[in-house]
Amino acid sequence: MLVNKSYKIKSCDDFELGIKRESKLEFKVCYDDEKEIESLLFIIPGLGCDTNENYREHLAQLSASELNVAVVSVSYHCIGNRPQTGAKLELDYIDKLIWRESCKAVGFDIDVEKLISFETIAETLERLNAFLYTQYTNLNLSITFAPTKNEYQNFGIMQALDILNALLFVRKNPPFVNSGGGYRLSCLEALTAGI
Repeated sequence: MLVNKSYKIKSCDDFELGIKRESKLEFKVCYDDEKEIESLLFIIPGLGCDTNENYREHLAQLSASELNVAVVSVSYHCIGNRPQTGAKLELDYIDKLIWRESCKAVGFDIDVEKLISFETIAETLERLNAFLYTQYTNLNLSITFAPTKNEYQNFGIMQALDILNALLFVRKNPPFVNSGGGYRLSCLEALTAGI
């Protein structure tokens, strides 16, 4: 029978930037408890359909039912940096500076401090677009995606560490019966051995 387990564990802090992690590492493990598990299969969401939680769960269940694998799906650090995974639009300090100075340069009156929601930004963009159409010019403006859980993008370091930490946790605390010979983790063992 298929088993789905969810975990929230402590992961590592960002040693490179000296930032203490605020959130727990979340991941799910799916396996068939009637099979001896031979391998671990990781789903690492990117920008496609696999960002959809239901799709990932279906993919994990299908893989676990058809193969002798346990499927691990990691919600790694800053996975919520895309709109489809919960990121919100906002204007940060630099965005506001760009908006303020760009609009000032073309003579468009704007109070950037009032641009606090998607609706107010969209409404202002419509007015700005109509104004610029009459001026025969355009502007390069910026908007920031604010990730969920107060996390930040650090170009893959924390994400890779989260995947490795989930792997190490499952390897040390397997909720399933493995085939007795361990798993083929030569790349991980090379990393942890310092090779």
